[in-house]
Amino acid sequence: MDTLTHALVGVAISRAGFKDRVPFATTALVIAANLPDVDGIFAWNGVLYLHYHRGLTHSLLAWPIWTVLVALGLRYAARCRAERRRQRLPSPAVVEAGRAGGPPVRSLPIEDLLPPEAAGAKYRVPGWGVALLLGAVGVGSHLLLDWTNGFGVRLLAPFSRHWFALDIEPIVDPWIWVLLLLFLLAPMVLGLVGGEIGARERPHRASAAVALVLVGIWCGWRTVNHDRALAWLGTQTFSGAAPLSLAAFPVTGTPRQWRAVISLPDRYELADVDTSDLRITNLAPQTIFKPAPSPAILMAESTSAGQVFLDFARFPLAMVGRDENGTIVLLTDLRYKSAFAPVRMGLLVREDRRLSVESTRFYWHGAGAQLPGENEEQ
Repeated sequence: MDTLTHALVGVAISRAGFKDRVPFATTALVIAANLPDVDGIFAWNGVLYLHYHRGLTHSLLAWPIWTVLVALGLRYAARCRAERRRQRLPSPAVVEAGRAGGPPVRSLPIEDLLPPEAAGAKYRVPGWGVALLLGAVGVGSHLLLDWTNGFGVRLLAPFSRHWFALDIEPIVDPWIWVLLLLFLLAPMVLGLVGGEIGARERPHRASAAVALVLVGIWCGWRTVNHDRALAWLGTQTFSGAAPLSLAAFPVTGTPRQWRAVISLPDRYELADVDTSDLRITNLAPQTIFKPAPSPAILMAESTSAGQVFLDFARFPLAMVGRDENGTIVLLTDLRYKSAFAPVRMGLLVREDRRLSVESTRFYWHGAGAQLPGENEEQ
């Protein structure tokens, strides 16, 4: 999921269970909820982004490591704040009891003599248990959200490069933003109004918990529609052939619209499916024939960049074009193409007349590339 969604979920978790008990809870949870995405530093280096992103840093092996780092940082920040506060306090006070002039019964630090509001939870150093729990929940929320979308996550890295993906959420879902922002900001507005009229400030905990529950319900509703789309597609035949494999990918903004990719022995079928009445919304699926193996395609796929791309692609397709300088091979993944629309990502491999690779270039959400027949009358 996108960074904003991860951050808002971290804020909601903090308000629902940690904010009033743990110092720096919100900051720590926002960091924990985004920490696995440190692998985004490889985004500048083209196809290597696919090699590293959502791999080791998003694995079950890294989860406890991130958890410990978050706990260490949280306890260190809380300890520094407590130390600064102690330095501002006067020397320890002595409490005397018993007979006048008698020896003191006990000696207490000045912190223990302050009223509760002056020595609240925000000045305490959280124990290891709560610090580790906070870190585990924050990092776990990131892995869970990334698991929901079609990009996938390699939970078993580095032992396996298998991608786990539920295909129920797009990378950016504005409805999740709305749910989280609405229930996180509403208590602030009500608190300002209550302050003006002298009402008691309303707690944020219940509102944050409701926001998280509603996000879960929204994802559940998407899951129901996703399963419905897959079940219906599985009963269909395409030109008399049964699918080898198929998938349905979400359309941003609605749980009822899905982009279907159907793999057949010699071709792919792309269709837009509406689960409200179980029908294909475009007039007919787009047919894209799988190319026969060729030396140019095999050379492109054998490059290191090609291997990385094929490791990532779930519905790979190769297209070959030629110009006066040689051959251009486009490797793409039909997960990132709607029916009758340009592909949105791919690896361009340029080869000379002898089929030696001259250059490779990876693009994502760029100008795209047209498939054969894209502009023909359908």
